[in-house]
Amino acid sequence: MSVLVVNVLYLYGIIFHDPNIVLFKLAAFATVKDDLIYGVIKGEKPIGFLYDYDINVETFQITIGNLTTRTVTGNKVQNSPDAVRDINSVRSGAGVVITILKASKIDGDLVSPTNVDALALKIE
Repeated sequence: MSVLVVNVLYLYGIIFHDPNIVLFKLAAFATVKDDLIYGVIKGEKPIGFLYDYDINVETFQITIGNLTTRTVTGNKVQNSPDAVRDINSVRSGAGVVITILKASKIDGDLVSPTNVDALALKIE
């Protein structure tokens, strides 16, 4: 079972991706621009899940409003000057969609790919 946590300072959005459970999609979270730009996109296990592992986000796409989708390497939006410029150019209420392209589940020395669903946010 994989969990995606978008940790943009005080924002935490969780999406479960597992064929054995129902997907829980979030579309109503709001965030301020600086939190989105300087925050970290990282994976964490579900609340109450006893098995310990980490999820490392390596590449993702971000679409801000109706602007061009940007591909970002790493786990921070600030790694893409184009994405930062897009975020700073939109007004409050603009939609943001983050799609993870590559993430790895880390269990001790074992590293394996994992899949997660897209997360939708709104700029405050």
